[in-house]
Amino acid sequence: MRSYRMFFVTLGVLLFCSPAFAAGSPIVYVSASASSTVYKAAPPTVASAFLTDGGHQPEGMAYGPDQLIYVCEPQNGMIIRFDPSLANPIATTVFAFSETGPSKPQCGRFTSTGDLLVSDVAGTGVWEFLNMSGSANPTTINPSNILPAAKFGGTFTGAGLTQLNNGDLIVVNQANNTLYLVSYDPSAANTTHFSSTATAITLSSGSLDTPIGVARNSTNDIFVSQGGATDSIVRLHLSSGTTYTPAACATFTVVEGPNNQPNRFRFTRRK
Repeated sequence: MRSYRMFFVTLGVLLFCSPAFAAGSPIVYVSASASSTVYKAAPPTVASAFLTDGGHQPEGMAYGPDQLIYVCEPQNGMIIRFDPSLANPIATTVFAFSETGPSKPQCGRFTSTGDLLVSDVAGTGVWEFLNMSGSANPTTINPSNILPAAKFGGTFTGAGLTQLNNGDLIVVNQANNTLYLVSYDPSAANTTHFSSTATAITLSSGSLDTPIGVARNSTNDIFVSQGGATDSIVRLHLSSGTTYTPAACATFTVVEGPNNQPNRFRFTRRK
């Protein structure tokens, strides 16, 4: 059976940082907050509008075990979802901030049990929505702040997260341009079994420039989208411990947006 990858990015230039990306026919979902649109394309074709709703400002996305795409809207304090298998999908709201939860949620990652993990741009930390995937009544789910901001160096601006093959969580803190590793611990008290401490990831050279998105591939290389002066994606390969070595990326233009900025994205494989 042929496998393919799905990439979720914000309207801009998608950079291919691994030969594996060229295999098959990847489907690309591109969110453009300014135009309230999610685009769909199969590289190298030009993306076309797939989900358009003037009331939404889509940013980061996560692909659920229920095969629905969940879209975070930090500017609106919302999370919506839609069915990508439909020709004309309709967005439904699964979370709208009122008094509790992340006031500016940024997607995100689903655990193997269907729990949605998001970080908070507003600085409260990482939140968990238990059993979000496939829930018939998602708006009734009360999120839990499983990793408060203090664990990520104090001031925290959540810019996405991902999970390594062993379950360890990688969290982006844009406030100090740092990635943090939170170990998966089956004996931990919280339901997602993450350690209560976060360890800053060290780069063997250079530093990150306004990280705004993160993902990993099947070999645990970490890909960080940078929204500063570089407007690029950097690949980080584990050297030892929590030290990663940056690697250059070759560019491959999928669709050009007004600012050509690669933003939040995710890699998933389906067979």
